[in-house]
Amino acid sequence: MTGSSGPGISLMQETISHMCDYQFPCVIVNVQRWGAGLGTLDSSQTDYLRDTRGGGQGDYRIIVWAPNSIQETVDLLYESFEKAEEHRLVVEIFSEAALGQMMEPVTMPEFKTRDYDLPWSFDGSNRDHQFSPKPEQPAYFNRKYNRIIENEQRWESYQVEDADYVFVALGLPSRVARDAVNRLRAAGEKVGLIRPIAIWPYPAKAFEAVSSGVKKFLSIESTDIGQHVEDVVLAVSKSLKRYVPVHLLASNQFIPKVKDVMETFQQMKTGKLKEAF
Repeated sequence: MTGSSGPGISLMQETISHMCDYQFPCVIVNVQRWGAGLGTLDSSQTDYLRDTRGGGQGDYRIIVWAPNSIQETVDLLYESFEKAEEHRLVVEIFSEAALGQMMEPVTMPEFKTRDYDLPWSFDGSNRDHQFSPKPEQPAYFNRKYNRIIENEQRWESYQVEDADYVFVALGLPSRVARDAVNRLRAAGEKVGLIRPIAIWPYPAKAFEAVSSGVKKFLSIESTDIGQHVEDVVLAVSKSLKRYVPVHLLASNQFIPKVKDVMETFQQMKTGKLKEAF
């Protein structure tokens, strides 16, 4: 296991690529900060595209989980070691500077030990480490990643079944978005929320439960020009099989405020906000 902020994770990309090639399990915590280069100490989600697309050389992916609370961070981190060993892959906790500095009460899970052998592990012996021969790797890795895509999608849906408008947000912005949904519902607006918990594999299945009459989607994210919004567009296209406008609220290095979400919603609803896609 290791952890860093965005610049440090960037320096690890070649090693991460090699680890995925040799199927070494690892857990990484990325507590993101905003800005290119060395960035700043502000909070953001601007490593989204790098981390969900692999980040290093070659064609590979890592499992990426985006918690929105300290409790969920603890729970996902607890499970991430088992998933890393199950899939022989890197698992990342996609955190944010503000989340990394928050204080919230948590219930710590019970300590547990593995009571079974990992037949491929390195234990100092000359055992078979079950590497996939190079000529077989394309088919092998295709099967592996397709299995993960099918089985490891995670999300939370909130009032999407009858929603005319659906917000999509992860991490800390999702907590703001849920509050905005409640306030807009109280005002008579049919609004819902999809919160991706896994951002790779991206939970495209979540969009299958959205009302067939949905009019627009809004990606709410702490980026500059939009990153998560690209996966929202792909999921909408795949699941709904028709064009539905997708809009963007990018709050830069700040966590969006509830009033920002509600104002953006009104602009989107009245046609004053141009769609991102």
